[in-house]
Amino acid sequence: MSKIFLNLSIQRKLFIALTPFVIMVAGAALYCSVEFRAIDARYRSLLDQEVVVQTDLTRANERLYRIGLLLYQLVAEVDIQPLRKIDAEIDAVYAEYHALVAGARELAPDHAARITEAEALFEKVYADSREVRTKALANIDGQAFHLLRSGLSNRFEEARSAMAAVVEESHQALHV
Repeated sequence: MSKIFLNLSIQRKLFIALTPFVIMVAGAALYCSVEFRAIDARYRSLLDQEVVVQTDLTRANERLYRIGLLLYQLVAEVDIQPLRKIDAEIDAVYAEYHALVAGARELAPDHAARITEAEALFEKVYADSREVRTKALANIDGQAFHLLRSGLSNRFEEARSAMAAVVEESHQALHV
């Protein structure tokens, strides 16, 4: 075996000696490239999911604002047809809110506890708004407005702030 190497030039000897090293470096580079792509794909998927969660929570928070606005419109309206339309719209916006929050909770189980807390605040306020809606539909606008202004709007703001805090937490988690 060593007689074979005796007749080779130094250049060929180096080539034969370095061939396994070159093959090993090429294999390592290929392996790293494949692994980096897989890691990048998983990370991109995670980021996309977090962006969807943040978008859903922001849209849910917008629905909270919309319901508050609709309650004021309900109290201000005097005709029965627009009153019923606004009341139905409140229910539709409420259903949208629940769909958005449920989607966010499913996609982000690590934020689920905070999402549930914010949702519970809103559920309480929404249940309390039923009395305002009943009085507004009965055209007892003075009492409805008094109920709305005597604490319900502040509790709506607390619910919106709680959801905004969850949105901010999600945003911070995205940019850590």
